[in-house]
Amino acid sequence: MNYSLIATITLNHEYVNGTCDWAEIIPSAETEKFLQQEQLIAKINGNTIFILGDPDAHKNATMEFFFCVRIKNQNVGTATLFNEHDDSKPPVYTLFGSGITADQKADLIADKIKYPFFKTKTCFGIDLKLLVSGNNQNFIVLLKSKSVYWRYRFPSSKLEPTETLEITEENGIDVQFHGSSDDDTYVFTSLNALPLRLNPEYQFHLKDKVSKKDLFGCLPNLDTRYLKSFQRADGSKDLAVEYFFNH
Repeated sequence: MNYSLIATITLNHEYVNGTCDWAEIIPSAETEKFLQQEQLIAKINGNTIFILGDPDAHKNATMEFFFCVRIKNQNVGTATLFNEHDDSKPPVYTLFGSGITADQKADLIADKIKYPFFKTKTCFGIDLKLLVSGNNQNFIVLLKSKSVYWRYRFPSSKLEPTETLEITEENGIDVQFHGSSDDDTYVFTSLNALPLRLNPEYQFHLKDKVSKKDLFGCLPNLDTRYLKSFQRADGSKDLAVEYFFNH
């Protein structure tokens, strides 16, 4: 049989920008059986699924594949923002190949599949409906990162009052912080939630508002290692990443 690629599914994640091996992927039992019956191969390499077969033998055939994915990197799992879904089962990302009709899109069988999901909340499914053509069809699943508030704490003994200080971003990105006093520290909290990234691109500086002198240059970028819950002024709870300067 003349094997060639008929479909490629690439998993990307905003948190790591697709740069690390964070996914463990297995096909469902139904998909395993279907692959054997149709003499197809599903090759999994890192965060990518390659489906191979004979495009001439299967041309114009409609196929469905289901894969289960576990996020094996704890930090990536913590940072993941899944789409809204039924919490009683993991989320499923449905992909449609070119040529799939509206009726076929409506005829989902995902609910009939017994998901062999891992016993963890950081998992999801990929349901691919494919009309085999002579060319490889490429699909990308992009997982989003949570956005949280960023906080920096400074010892009040080392700084002037908060009203004379500001945090700015060197590249001119419009990110504003609110300064307040909390016990013996000054706390600067971002006014807007910022996305979690393993390698954020922000370059924050704590400056004097008048002289523009850097008091703390290149504040550390924050990731899931600094994640914690905090209580807002109205009593509600939210997530933040927080860094304390203890010097």
